[in-house]
Amino acid sequence: GLYVKSHYRYVVDMPKTRPLSWNKEQLPQWVKVASAEQGDRTVYRFEAENVARVVPEPNMPGFAEVATPLHLSTYQNWEQVGRYYWGLVREQLVPNEELKRAVETALKGVDKKDDAKVVAALYGFVVTNTRYVALEFGIHGYKPYRVTQVLARRFGDCKDKASLIYAMLKLAGVDARLVLLRMRHLGTLSPEVASLAAFNHAIAYVPKLDLFLDGTAEFHGSRELPTADRIANVLIVEPDAPSRFLTTPEAQPDENLTTLAVDVTLKPDGSATAKGSLSAKGQGAPELRRQYETTGTRVVTFEQQWAQSIRRRACHLVKGACKLFVE
Repeated sequence: GLYVKSHYRYVVDMPKTRPLSWNKEQLPQWVKVASAEQGDRTVYRFEAENVARVVPEPNMPGFAEVATPLHLSTYQNWEQVGRYYWGLVREQLVPNEELKRAVETALKGVDKKDDAKVVAALYGFVVTNTRYVALEFGIHGYKPYRVTQVLARRFGDCKDKASLIYAMLKLAGVDARLVLLRMRHLGTLSPEVASLAAFNHAIAYVPKLDLFLDGTAEFHGSRELPTADRIANVLIVEPDAPSRFLTTPEAQPDENLTTLAVDVTLKPDGSATAKGSLSAKGQGAPELRRQYETTGTRVVTFEQQWAQSIRRRACHLVKGACKLFVE
C-alpha cells in the first residue's frame, strides 16, 4: 500500500464446505499463510511483518503489478464465475417491441449484410443516446438493469450499456458477448484465482470481428477501444461454453495515426498564407471530437490549435525564429 505496515494480518473464517483459494504462486514468501479447522469451520490467516510502502510514480504500471494483491475466492475456476454471471444477467437481456423498433431505426439505411456497419451503427446509437449514470444499489452493483429499462430511461452504467449493446446486436443477427473487465490502471492479475472482485468495468465483444465495444466511451468509434481497456484482464462470458479469461491487446501502430499537412506560401514582403488539414484515427480521434463537439467554440478551438501548430513548426524549421516568434 501507500503506507508502511509494521504488522499485517488478514483473517477469513469460512465453512468447511466452502474451501478458499488464493494466489499462492504469486504471493511473496514473506507473507505467512496458515489455516486451522475449528469444528465445522476453517480459519485462514495471512500475516506479514514490516511491509514496505509503494512510492507512486507518474504513469507507473497498475497497482497490482507493483504491489502483489491478496486475491481470495470461493470460486474454483473462471468457468464457474462465467456460469454464475450469465445466470445473473440473462433475464435482463430480453428485448421488447420498443427495443426492436429502436434497432430498426438505428439501422435505417445501413447495409444489414455488413456486420461491421451494423455494429458501428448500433454502438453509435448506444453511445450517443444513453448517458452514463450509475445506480448501483444492492445486487445492481453486479447485475445490470433490464435492457428495456435502460432504453426507456436513456441512461445506465457500464454493464447496462454493455447489455443494451448485446441485446441490440442480437436482434440485428450479430453474435455478441458480455465482457467483465479490470481496467488497466488497476494492473493485471494472475489467472490463478477466479472471482468477480477482479473486475470494475463491463463492455461487449463481437467474436466474428474480434472487436471489443465500450459503451461508456462517449467520443469513441466502434473500432477505438479506450486506452484504459487495453492490456486489461477480461472475462468473456460465454452462455453455453466455458468463459474465457484473457488480456486485451494493445493497439497496433497503424491503428493510431494522426496526420497533419500544412501548405505554406511565402510572399516577397515576408507575409505568408497557409492551409492544411489534420486527421486522426485511433486514440487521437476521440479527443478531437470532444474539442469540436460544441458548435459555438469550434472556430476558437481551431484557431488556437493551428496557431500552436504553426508556431511549433516555425521553431523547428528556422533556427532563431522560435525566440523571435515567442517574444
